[in-house]
Amino acid sequence: MDNKKHYKLYKSGKQWRTVALSVTAVALGLTFANVTANADTTTTNTDNATTAAVATTSSATSEVSSNSTVSSSVASTTTDASTLTSASSATSESTADSSAVASSASVQNGIVTEDAGTYYYVNGEKQVDAFYTNDSGQVFYFGDDGLMYKNQFYSNWGNTYYFGEDGARYTDQFYSNWGNLYYFGEGGVRYTNQFYSNWGNLYYFGEGGVRYTNQFYTNWGNIYYFGEDGVRYTNRLYSNWGNNYYFGSDGALAKNTTVNVNGTNYTANADGVLSSKSAEEEAAKEWIAQRESGGSYTARNGSCYGRYQLLISYLGGDLSPENQERVADNYVASRYGSWVAAKAFWQSHNWY
Repeated sequence: MDNKKHYKLYKSGKQWRTVALSVTAVALGLTFANVTANADTTTTNTDNATTAAVATTSSATSEVSSNSTVSSSVASTTTDASTLTSASSATSESTADSSAVASSASVQNGIVTEDAGTYYYVNGEKQVDAFYTNDSGQVFYFGDDGLMYKNQFYSNWGNTYYFGEDGARYTDQFYSNWGNLYYFGEGGVRYTNQFYSNWGNLYYFGEGGVRYTNQFYTNWGNIYYFGEDGVRYTNRLYSNWGNNYYFGSDGALAKNTTVNVNGTNYTANADGVLSSKSAEEEAAKEWIAQRESGGSYTARNGSCYGRYQLLISYLGGDLSPENQERVADNYVASRYGSWVAAKAFWQSHNWY
């Protein structure tokens, strides 16, 4: 750094005077010291230079700022556009998802109840002539028109089924209507010409599925009876037509045998009619019947007819086995006193 002296004139009043100025030259630039001048002293316009520099800098800064603003604006605009694009994309995706959900929701599946009734849909398609089983194992049927069967019979595969009030198929259930009782088994099949066992009792459902009530049933060469409650008679007396009958341990009507009922022995004849006659009495009666007709209620020999070959006039036109038994008992009792006595009389006269 060099210091140099310069001399400059200035006026003091009317006289020019000389003053030394010290100027410091700086390698990187010039700095002007403040000079005090009086009257008409001329000074270097550093303020203008500074102002110009500041203005230039300010202008440059302004341009940079302006450029930054523009860039920021462009960036902001770009960001906004990106945001709008993203938002538009999101909205589009959301709309697509909503449409998919709406589309999915509009496809009906499962059991659907409508104004006309209840139907079954699979992937939006109404099912007809179709079965549906729910998680509880209940079975439903939808007919040719797609409507769920309710309070209706359904026949197929040679069987009959019934669908109740709620549409569920009857399974292991009784159904009552028209004064009759029906039963639908494990597979929903109606019992027809079948025995049903429960509660320690035996029941029978005949042709048409109707339970036997106060009815006889004949099979395997035996006769069975089902009472008022549908229960088969077992080890039990049955009274009708003025006679007593007995159904044994297997439910079959006792015939041509001796049975004990409540400590009393009874003899059941060929028709199952019980008699309190002794075994000897019944044996004597059977001995005569075999010799008279071979035990046939329809045997005929001239004017004599039936098991005991009674005169047809004695029978009064009633040739039934029941009437033959009654008339024969009365005749023997009135003439011989007993069948044992009648047998002895006939033997003594060598009739047989």
